[in-house]
Amino acid sequence: MSVDLATLKAKVKAIESQGTPKTAETSSKPLNPEVAPEPSGLFATGDDIAKRIRWNAMDLLSRREHSQKELRLKLSKRYPDNLVEIEHCIADLAMEGLQSEQRYCEAYVAMRHRKGYGPLRILSELRDKGVDDNMAKTEIYNCRFDWFASVADVWQKKFRGCLPQDAKERSRQMRFLAYRGFSQDQISTIYS
Repeated sequence: MSVDLATLKAKVKAIESQGTPKTAETSSKPLNPEVAPEPSGLFATGDDIAKRIRWNAMDLLSRREHSQKELRLKLSKRYPDNLVEIEHCIADLAMEGLQSEQRYCEAYVAMRHRKGYGPLRILSELRDKGVDDNMAKTEIYNCRFDWFASVADVWQKKFRGCLPQDAKERSRQMRFLAYRGFSQDQISTIYS
């Protein structure tokens, strides 16, 4: 099949003379009304910014649980001039049950427990993340976790069940377990 070059050029000119076709980028209305393109930062209205903040917050929450402090920090990096809208968004998400400090606390404690960290370290980390002390302590010290068994598992994995031969080795092992966040009572059960 041979194509005449002159005919092809005529078709291209005809298309160009009609103007650019309407696409999602060039049309004044989005093709899909549910998925609106983001307005530019300079001309965005307050409602547009609030919607984008909410959208980003929900995107973060869909990946994993976040504390309110974490959400506030991440959103304020993206929208530094809209702190009031961020606070409203976080409050709305908490009221709707999409963000929960309790769920975050449960997930965080379970995750750190699986990784071999003790209750003292987890409690300290939760404080840094803005979780209420009472909520954190309740979750850490509920009956779900046996911290004495956990310290034994961590010790077994790290030191392969070798009891220390001298005081220097014993203090090294105890420092490691204390660094991992286990209390002296929990650590002493290994050496008794």
